[in-house]
Amino acid sequence: LPIKAQLQYYASQFDSAELNGVFYRTPTPDAVKSWRDQTGKNFTFTWKASKFITHWKRLSANSANSLELLEDRLSYLGDKAGPVLFQLPPNFRADADRLSAFLRMLPRKRRYSFEFRHPSWYAPQIMRILAEKIHINGGSVCLRTTNSPSLPNKVGRHFHLDDFFRIEDESGPGFIRAFRRAMTQDPPRP
Repeated sequence: LPIKAQLQYYASQFDSAELNGVFYRTPTPDAVKSWRDQTGKNFTFTWKASKFITHWKRLSANSANSLELLEDRLSYLGDKAGPVLFQLPPNFRADADRLSAFLRMLPRKRRYSFEFRHPSWYAPQIMRILAEKIHINGGSVCLRTTNSPSLPNKVGRHFHLDDFFRIEDESGPGFIRAFRRAMTQDPPRP
């Protein structure tokens, strides 16, 4: 297929896509409008937040201008804008205060998902902060199957089966089963 026809074809087969390229470069408004117009009414885009926010500014207060730009571009998607995914770098250790301050900067009208790549983020304090702050709007944690085989037991009681899973290897089905078991042992708080 010609490049110009690929998104339209993809959208005829699937109802959602993660925009990974926006992590590296902010698209023009015209590009975002084009994506919106090439997809069906019920299509949803997950927007992977810019590396300026996650890797360079590391969720700091200096992210405000980047968040404004992200929000501007998301507005062109209209109802097709799904969750915003923040994928943190593998060497970024947990910082509860920074995460709390960052969550306060996010517009409440969006859904957010966090993919933590350093194991220190899977601490009970971090999970409580996220459960309280982002689940209000249907947010989630992106759980990677390659993080840790014990991960479902650490976070299962805080989150839900509709959270965002990134299945990166053959362990996916077992990971989901372990997550379900962890949820039934200690159900999520209301």
